[in-house]
Amino acid sequence: MAGWFDASSRKERGNRTIANMLREHLGPQEEVLEWIMGVDMSVKRFGVADPRPVYLVATNKRLIFYRQQILGFKLKSFRYDSISSIEAEGGWGGTKLYLTASNNDVVVENITDDVTPVISKIQQLAD
Repeated sequence: MAGWFDASSRKERGNRTIANMLREHLGPQEEVLEWIMGVDMSVKRFGVADPRPVYLVATNKRLIFYRQQILGFKLKSFRYDSISSIEAEGGWGGTKLYLTASNNDVVVENITDDVTPVISKIQQLAD
């Protein structure tokens, strides 16, 4: 039986939480398959980076970039066939993920979870 600290049950609870957060943005029969949480450092305030929590969510239909903001959120959606590259690099501050889709560059930094399942799922759905 999966316990509270079991990785698979943690992922299932996370999927439900992400699905609830994105409920109004998910289409019919669209379900969360994989996700990672990191930080978006592209937001600047007075010329200084203002880190924001960000989720990169792979659904069965598209890839969603969801950034929490002070008043609301920012959401970008990418079809899998529009993804031209995805790269990851690790370091002492966690993993940094680079994604290019539809001439948009997305960078998610300070990822502490394993990015392999998300990258594999994106590559699988992009093929």
